[in-house]
Amino acid sequence: MRLALLAIALSLASLASGQDGDLAAPVWVAQKAMTTAFRFSVLTTAIDDSLAPVGLRMYDRRTGRLVQEVLGIDGLDVRRRADGLVRLVDANFDGHPDIELAIDRGGVGPNNTSHFYLYSPATQRFEIKAMLSALTQVRINRDRTISAFARGGCCNPVADLLRPAVRTLAAAVQMAA
Repeated sequence: MRLALLAIALSLASLASGQDGDLAAPVWVAQKAMTTAFRFSVLTTAIDDSLAPVGLRMYDRRTGRLVQEVLGIDGLDVRRRADGLVRLVDANFDGHPDIELAIDRGGVGPNNTSHFYLYSPATQRFEIKAMLSALTQVRINRDRTISAFARGGCCNPVADLLRPAVRTLAAAVQMAA
């Protein structure tokens, strides 16, 4: 009986402290990817053998000053190195590096997702673009097209190829966001 009460007390103490055994305390991890102007850090929580990105910071690479922070990212199950969650792409083909942040590996299938933050030279900030972030398995291709793939079951593959006009893609992405 005392052993059972002790186990209940320990369980309640664990719940009260926010620790459930599967989640690790969030930690900021410096990313390998960086631009000439920015370096990045991702707030991650470990879940079993994968990561859950929950925050993103952008720092001025020259001064080290924090210039932008995004919190509340609903990252799920990413199986990548902790320092490799940010990938730089030119998602709107404007010549400025944009951020692709891995947020979910897609479960058993290939439906991995990322959040895309496009750099705005006017504001000098990265802005999330909902249209790109809603697609699965996005590829920014060298021929200035964007591919997206998904699987809705074992026999239901889906593939899309966006062929935007180079001059209008930035406007199209902004309108869709």
